[in-house]
Amino acid sequence: MFTFEEGKIENIPLDNETSKSNLEYQFYEKNNNKFFYLLSSSSKKIIVYDWITKAILNKINLIEEGPDGVGHPNDFFVKSPDSIYILSRYLYRLSLINSKGTVIDKYRLLPSETPFDEKQLSRPPSKYGYTALPTAGNAKSGDIIDDGKLITLLCDPNLNHMNYEEYYKHAKNILIYDKKTKNITYSLPFPDIYKNNLFYPTQYDWRYRTYNPRKNKAIVSFPADNNIYEMDINGSNIKAIMANSMYFDEVKPMSAPVNNPEDRFKHAVNNFYYGGIYYDKFKEIYYRLVNHPMNVEGDIRNTKLKSFETSIIVLSKNYKILGEIKIPKKYFSGVAFVNSEGIYLKKMTTSDDSLPFVLLKYKPRINKQ
Repeated sequence: MFTFEEGKIENIPLDNETSKSNLEYQFYEKNNNKFFYLLSSSSKKIIVYDWITKAILNKINLIEEGPDGVGHPNDFFVKSPDSIYILSRYLYRLSLINSKGTVIDKYRLLPSETPFDEKQLSRPPSKYGYTALPTAGNAKSGDIIDDGKLITLLCDPNLNHMNYEEYYKHAKNILIYDKKTKNITYSLPFPDIYKNNLFYPTQYDWRYRTYNPRKNKAIVSFPADNNIYEMDINGSNIKAIMANSMYFDEVKPMSAPVNNPEDRFKHAVNNFYYGGIYYDKFKEIYYRLVNHPMNVEGDIRNTKLKSFETSIIVLSKNYKILGEIKIPKKYFSGVAFVNSEGIYLKKMTTSDDSLPFVLLKYKPRINKQ
């Protein structure tokens, strides 16, 4: 078994131009250099912090149009300090920039036969509904993976969610871009549990991904599925692996379609479901987060939502479940990142001046003879 030892709180200072909303984060660590990257979609800039001193080292202003235009920046991924991907979801555009904001390359994340007018800002049609929408979000859902030949991202499937049967039957959750051919392919269908139950709130349709560079494998977690899925970067060799919580047997579906978004959300927060999955390359273990029920009663619009009670499942490098531990409610489990010290979760706060993150250090217990 193991424990999580709470470490110090790290506060990332925010300037007057940076709102706490519409932020994406990434921790970058290499050769003892530690940086914290923050993307503000509203102010269209990336702020680079020295992790130790919290000093601002760089501000990268992002331009929407022109030769160095990246569109509206929704998500990002730092491959290296001078090689940063910017995703503009509704433009289906992935841009590679340097540390000065100069565009190095651009990638069109649509099949070549799909017509698209950037001025329309609408999802182009496909066989089953809409063309899959690329997504990322390092601390929330999953990195952009670039192995030199392929770039892969998560994607919102190419269907209308309210047609449940067609959605779960045909939807794919991974977008794969071949750098050489510029072809787009899709992979990873919804697990059978979705196809068999059909009626889940939209909060359970999300998917989370982490990357193991040692194996060059992606690992995906779905909110309603006890399994996680290991796969090659090209979308092949998908393998289901049991990684279930000890607190419940299965995630509860809705008994029938529910059109009211408040009712769908209420069902989601009042039941168990899985959150993000993160690979710790320093300890060669995985963290899988589990959201516990809030037990909200009455009209959810009149309810002040508290934070989830959360537990963390820890798996070995070979996916053996090492245990599961509940953590305090003062942490926000929707945002997390890993570094050489452990896993950091965002701390609940009302302050607008900083972003507090709390370190949880994984400590395996040593059996005494």
